Amino acid sequence: MLKALFIILVLLIILRWITKPRIVINMGGMADNIRDQEKRKWQQYYKSKPEGTLNVDHIPEKSAPKKKREGGGEYIDYEEVK
Repeated sequence: MLKALFIILVLLIILRWITKPRIVINMGGMADNIRDQEKRKWQQYYKSKPEGTLNVDHIPEKSAPKKKREGGGEYIDYEEVK
């Protein structure tokens, strides 16, 4: 039983040792692809807008004038208690 567990453990370590570099290489390639796609999107965005144009995406709604507080309450002087 102990011998079987040891063999399984060794096989898992060998499998991990073989597959880890492949996974790292694939992930690096995917990151490069995503970076290139984002770069192309930004380039298209800036090329599509002529220089000197202004786009307003949000126009704020007009709100009612704010009421001023009158009095503001009573001022209580701070006294240190010993």
